[in-house]
Amino acid sequence: MATARLSHTLRGLQRCGVAADVLPATMRALIKEGDVVSVQEVPLPECTGDDLLVRVEAAALNPTDMANIGVMGAAQAEAVTAEGGALRGGISRPVKAPRGFGGEGAGVVVACGPDADPGFMGKRVAAWSLLTQGSYAEYYKVPASWTVEIPDDVSFVQAAGPAINPITALGMIDEAKDGGHACIVHTAAASQCHLRGA
Repeated sequence: MATARLSHTLRGLQRCGVAADVLPATMRALIKEGDVVSVQEVPLPECTGDDLLVRVEAAALNPTDMANIGVMGAAQAEAVTAEGGALRGGISRPVKAPRGFGGEGAGVVVACGPDADPGFMGKRVAAWSLLTQGSYAEYYKVPASWTVEIPDDVSFVQAAGPAINPITALGMIDEAKDGGHACIVHTAAASQCHLRGA
């Protein structure tokens, strides 16, 4: 199965004029199994349809990510145990199947699915997807329509949170307008931080 996925991704690379030996067969990713979170070596994601494969340079850490992992807030942090490079516990529900995390990130497009525009290859992009998740990894698969090219004067760290917080802010403004409120009070420092890849 992993070989078939890698073969499909490499065919996508060849279609885009990139050497097939550019990508590794596996990558490191933050994975949750049951209630245990750890960095694991996993197969490279398969690029199908209009998917893009982004080499992650920075990823945003949102409260929803922390809650999904199980370490949001003091009460959850106290309930977490660390052993052998893995986190266990917290108050989030265990997952039924292993899964990755991270809804947003920024990096460079290194592969494209058969229906994606090959012009994406090599582009610096901000990418998000609540469907695929997985920006806490060396590579992140995301639909092409969920990416935005990053201007050269914008860093990967600056671009790593393109959607979740902005959509939340727009929702807050809409709620205020609908409610006829004259002002909005927003306090920072508990919202999001950006992590730069190694």
